[in-house]
Formats: sequence, C-alpha cells, structure tokens
Amino acid sequence: MIDLLGDDRFFARITYFETAQIGDAAVSPSGAVLDASALGRSQTKAVLGALRDAGRITQAQYDAGTFNWNAATIDTASRGQELELIANPTRNWTIRANYSHSSRDRENFFAEGYAYFAQKFPEWRALAAGDPTLVALVEANITTIQQNELDGRAVAQEQGFGSVPHKATMTTRYKFDTGSFMGEQLKGVYVGSGVRYQSGTFSQTDTRAPSAGGTGKSYHTKATLFTDAFAGYRFRLPWRQVPVGIQVNIRNIFNSDRDSLARYNSDFSGPRRIYLREPRSFKVTFSADY
Repeated sequence: MIDLLGDDRFFARITYFETAQIGDAAVSPSGAVLDASALGRSQTKAVLGALRDAGRITQAQYDAGTFNWNAATIDTASRGQELELIANPTRNWTIRANYSHSSRDRENFFAEGYAYFAQKFPEWRALAAGDPTLVALVEANITTIQQNELDGRAVAQEQGFGSVPHKATMTTRYKFDTGSFMGEQLKGVYVGSGVRYQSGTFSQTDTRAPSAGGTGKSYHTKATLFTDAFAGYRFRLPWRQVPVGIQVNIRNIFNSDRDSLARYNSDFSGPRRIYLREPRSFKVTFSADY
C-alpha cells in the first residue's frame, strides 16, 4: 500500500493473485445425484448388456462394469489484478474506489473418463468382433460417448462461465462534526453513497453444427450497475455515556438490473437459466459499544 503524497491522505494498493484447484470433482452435468445417463454411463450399460446377452462376458463382468458414477473432475485456475484508491481530502470526507480484472480457466475435464474409455473402447471392439450387429451397436455407443459425453461436454465445461472479468466500486462518506439543519445539530451525523459495477459474464458458446443452425457465437450476460446510499448517527447515551449508533442503508436505489439471462436452451430460442438480482432493499441497524 503506497502513501501517494506522504501526508496520510491519498493511498493506493495494487494486488495480483493466482489460484488453482486441481482435480475438483465438481461437475455433475445433469444436476442429479443419481443420474443413470450422464458421462457415458447409459451407453456403457447398453454395450455391456449386449455383450452379456451375446455370451461375450459374464453377469459378474457386467455388474463390475456398470457401477454408478455421476460426477467428473476438472481443473480450475484464476488470476487477476486489483487497484484500490483511498482518498481523504478532508478530515471528514473519505472516498474509496476499487477496480479489478480477473480471468478464470477450466480445463482437463473428466480426465479420468478419457483414460477409462481409452482402455474400454478397444476391449469392447475385441469382444464384439465377428458379430456385425454387435459391432454396429458397440460403434454407435462409442461414437455417442466420444462426441457427446466426452468431447461435447468438455466444450461446455471448459469454459469460464461465472467469471466476472471487470468489477468496480466507488464509495464516498462524509461525517459532520459542526453545523445544524432545521435547528438540529449535525455533529455525529454521516451520509454516503456508492456505485457497484460488474461487466457481463461469459455464458456459453453456440457449438452446434452449421447444418443445425449453429453460429459459433459466444454469449454473455448483461452488465449490472447498482447505486446505494446510507446515513447514520453516532452519539452517546446521556445516562450511561455508552457510544451507540443507528444507520439506514438503501441498496439498489433505482431497483435496476433485477434479472439476467444466464444460459440459453439447446436451440438458443429462449432461456434455460435466469439469474435474479437483489431488488431495492432497506436496512436499519442499531449498535452499541461497551
């Protein structure tokens, strides 16, 4: 933190950060705890069931290969910079401004699944060899696993959705220690306001084939801008001399940006997920120091 003028009135702080979370088992594509189809499980059951029925594997081998899995690992890393400026132009007036830029990467989706199926695909093909019907069934399910459950989901999961690249806030506060208003002393009264800005976040990329209407376009949520205000009064209880305070906060004064389209449905004709933001709110707090 740097004292810009050396007089304890104007300060700047610059921060750089990096974080990494490796092998986080956080991905459950369907959101269901016991999903029977996600991540290639239903295709695996279909292949092993056909191999069992054709006498190529035993029931015990089928049971061993159809265990339940409903989550996948992924590596997540983030990095960013933050600049904070604090100004005290006078003893009673404080201004604080903050800006940050961050990026978030997700990669190595379902590495354990890629390794598992890289071993299983040759095994299934070898077990189905010599039976055209069985070979066709195995190949169809392998294609679905590879294209939809591995590569297709990787495209969706290895995106930095939820990361807010640009954020900024500014707050100002003024404390009265002299003066009056409508005959009332203002000493102990303070007022302030602030603004909060967030840029749009990455939502998703249209990865559909051009024949299916795909555009390759990336979609983002809309940016948000909220305005807040507060006022308070600090004084001492006359009979105990206990410092007390009362403060009124109003968040999102203009009741703006209350919803944001987060993700589209499969054909991008409408929303799949909508985020609801905080509406205008009022809060009164009372505190006492003892």
